[in-house]
Amino acid sequence: MKTGSPSRSFWADRTTPAARFKVFAKGGGLYGRTDVRSSPSTLFDSGHKDGWGYTYGVGAALGITRAVQLRLDWDRHNMDFVGGSKDVDMWSAGVQLRF
Repeated sequence: MKTGSPSRSFWADRTTPAARFKVFAKGGGLYGRTDVRSSPSTLFDSGHKDGWGYTYGVGAALGITRAVQLRLDWDRHNMDFVGGSKDVDMWSAGVQLRF
């Protein structure tokens, strides 16, 4: 089975006013296209679908210096697949640099 899912997201963030540690929530809309290819012997539906969905998430950032933060995020994207609408979860971690 092969799955592809390019998408575009639009977010609105809200953060807490804490100085060094920040917790935030985000939400918005998503336009995505899914493309699933599978062999006939599997139980998965094949085809592509595109459309609008919703997206939301939470995250936290820890300031190491004024210009460097460590960040951890969880996002849930509601996407349309040929077999129906599904939630796709994503975890991400990284370093954020401020200029």
